[in-house]
Amino acid sequence: MSGSARAEDFAANSGRSSAGTTNNYNGPVFQGDMNGAQIAWNNHNVTQIQKTVEQVAPGFEQLAEAVTRMLAQLPQFGLPVEDAEDASASANEILVEVVSPSPDRGRIRRSPAALRGILQPVAAQAALGAGEGSRDLAKAALDHLQSVIF
Repeated sequence: MSGSARAEDFAANSGRSSAGTTNNYNGPVFQGDMNGAQIAWNNHNVTQIQKTVEQVAPGFEQLAEAVTRMLAQLPQFGLPVEDAEDASASANEILVEVVSPSPDRGRIRRSPAALRGILQPVAAQAALGAGEGSRDLAKAALDHLQSVIF
């Protein structure tokens, strides 16, 4: 081989035919639409956050706001783990429904009822370990939910 090698020369000397091409990549290869993709490569510690904004169906804005506020305060209510998980699931069901093109009002009525059932003992300080602050937060969340229920 001289100073300038051609693919055919390389193939002849390596035992490979020049008919097939072998590509070696030292990194990820993407084919197609990568819209919204998050890629981390050759990293040890990665934190990726992708925020999506969904439009709340008209007429459900106050409910979405009340539920979002309640979700943010959920750790402060002092609920047992299982109750906190149930409250989170019910709240997320509401949020999924209010961003759908045609929200199911029946579903939207049932999920706040479940939230009320979880938060009422805290608001009444009947929940184990519920302190004054969590009682006030739960009462405020219940009042806000009640004001926007359909």
